[in-house]
Amino acid sequence: KKYADALAQLKKAGITGGEYLSRVQLLAGNKAEAEKLARAVDSSSAKQVVPTANLAYVLWKCGKLDDAKKTFTELR
Repeated sequence: KKYADALAQLKKAGITGGEYLSRVQLLAGNKAEAEKLARAVDSSSAKQVVPTANLAYVLWKCGKLDDAKKTFTELR
């Protein structure tokens, strides 16, 4: 319930993307939206470490272990 409220407040504040929002979506139980946001940030960030690490984390928490492992390997 609190994460859903947080999402509403973030949307009201105009925050519609980014690693942080993907994590809040994940905590709110919106796994598909969390993955979508994490992938969008990673693809637009030209292989920067933080967005790629966030994507690996979100994939892992979504139960996509093989994808998470592949993404994590790209960090090395």
